[in-house]
Amino acid sequence: MGWLHLRVFSLFGLAKIRRIAPRPEFVEVSSTPDIDALRAILINRMHVLRHYSQSVTIPVLRREIEQLEDNANSLVRKAKTWLSRHPSLLDQGSQERLVELMDSHPSLKTVVEFRNELRELWEGANTSNERLLADLKRWCVRAEESGIQALEEFATYLQSFRPVPQPLVC
Repeated sequence: MGWLHLRVFSLFGLAKIRRIAPRPEFVEVSSTPDIDALRAILINRMHVLRHYSQSVTIPVLRREIEQLEDNANSLVRKAKTWLSRHPSLLDQGSQERLVELMDSHPSLKTVVEFRNELRELWEGANTSNERLLADLKRWCVRAEESGIQALEEFATYLQSFRPVPQPLVC
């Protein structure tokens, strides 16, 4: 069930929300991510993915399309839908239009490739911490060298993750 349904049911007394995931804590940026940052990213991966979409994918999409298209708003709305879903959930026509869009806008294609690599990083969570940390560091370095400002800022954002201290239970 979605969060909206849970909130409505809780207002009518039909459900009780027992706990809410803590928001990630951010600290001053270290030179490179560490194990604590990696754990925080893995725990908050949905938050990270949403932030990536809002701060990287959508702004790059808007900038690329508005420069070239007259009907930019309708195309941005459609492309946001295409990009928010997993490619296997799109129909054939939408997949083809998304590929055409990415082929005509190389920055958008780069951003989508980085998003997919980030997803693959946490899907490989059954590998060792050292390997995951090395992969995350490589991802951050490549993102900073991409030349896309939104992607560079997101790499800095990822490096600022730290776990939220849990209260002691007595």
